Amino acid sequence: MTVSVRNRVLLASVLFCVALLIAFAVGIGGIYRVRANGQGLPALLQNPMTRQTILTLCRLAAMVVYSVGAGLALQRFFRKTVSSEMFFFIFFVISLSFEAFRAGPLLLELSSQPSYYGTVLTRVVEFSRFFGVFCLFISGLYATGIDYPKFEVVLGTALLVAFALAFSIPVDSSTFLPTLMYRIGGGDQILFVFLALELFAVLNFLLAAYLRRAKDYLILALGLTAAIVGEDLLLFVAWSPAAALGLVLLVAGTIVFGNRTHAIYLWS
Repeated sequence: MTVSVRNRVLLASVLFCVALLIAFAVGIGGIYRVRANGQGLPALLQNPMTRQTILTLCRLAAMVVYSVGAGLALQRFFRKTVSSEMFFFIFFVISLSFEAFRAGPLLLELSSQPSYYGTVLTRVVEFSRFFGVFCLFISGLYATGIDYPKFEVVLGTALLVAFALAFSIPVDSSTFLPTLMYRIGGGDQILFVFLALELFAVLNFLLAAYLRRAKDYLILALGLTAAIVGEDLLLFVAWSPAAALGLVLLVAGTIVFGNRTHAIYLWS
């Protein structure tokens, strides 16, 4: 895949993130307008879970805005760079915009729509999470020195495997969680897989530092670790200060990873 083709693929993907951001804003507007049991939002505000729901929507908004902003900045900043690591890291960033789909099940629940559509959206979110963590792992593999130029094959494989996994896991349509998703079967095992792949992604960069005898890759590993911890805090920890810290770590890790990658490929 040539650099120009990579740029077109990344730009199209980032523009899709912008569309998701707009759809998310429309969905939030729909949540405010919808009428549930004749009460709409006032009924929601009386629910003891409301505070957590609002905070969840806020962190979703932060993640989608981050995905769009960071995706646009990285795509533009690295449009002339041949970095394989950055190419797949940007797709990890883009995958976070799919969290916008979590507003859909809430809107469907409030408007008493069939839960089937909500389960599909839950699977879409899980697909994006699988795809994102696969991209981090692949980015680390390229850092170790693997030289496979057919990015379209690697990217397509990651998409297909993520799709197959997300649409094969069971979803309990009778249990709507405060995370604005329906309960998925084997949630603990899936979380373990996510964490394991994230760990291996960081280990790949540490291995690259050892093989290349270059401390730059240690800094990449540090930046990637910060971004991963930030993402996990935003996704899996309900405590508000942890989510705020997660956003800071996600942004900081992205900046460190981007700056150091630019330094490595400065003369490429």
